[in-house]
Amino acid sequence: MRLFFIKPKQQPPEPGIIVLDKALERVRTQAQVRVRELLCSDCLDQRCLTGSVCKAFLTCVDSIAWEMTAEKAELN
Repeated sequence: MRLFFIKPKQQPPEPGIIVLDKALERVRTQAQVRVRELLCSDCLDQRCLTGSVCKAFLTCVDSIAWEMTAEKAELN
């Protein structure tokens, strides 16, 4: 007897999310470096050492990326 699992179709990402990702794409790597300096040095979770990413890291990367984008916009 064979069991087959039907996978649900993946929904394409919303257009708003695509635009936000493109806007932060350039500064995200710089933000990750800054977050590792700030957050991961004092973190008690230590998931970063094993290669997995915690939710706090992802949240901080997005917020710092927005700050960096705003700084660049102010300089223009």
